[in-house]
Amino acid sequence: MSWTGTAERSLNPKPFADAPLLPRDGADDPLVYYPRSAYLPAEEAKKALTEHIVTGAQPTCVQWQPWGWEVRELPVWLTPDMSEYPAFRLISD
Repeated sequence: MSWTGTAERSLNPKPFADAPLLPRDGADDPLVYYPRSAYLPAEEAKKALTEHIVTGAQPTCVQWQPWGWEVRELPVWLTPDMSEYPAFRLISD
């Protein structure tokens, strides 16, 4: 899940061992993937969506982590001095 109000993604404290890599849109070069640690079980995602519909606020029933992407290689335009740099995590597996 993504929450744009605070630029956060959901955090699954027990990530799926077989979580697939899902690219953002396939047009990025290199590809950027949603962090696999953000994938939630369907029941947790439904619970969070219901909470948001009822309250209109960011769900509190899930944990959150800073916005970011997984990449196999860093984009050529990205340099260590850029504020976006920490949001790109290299895939090691």
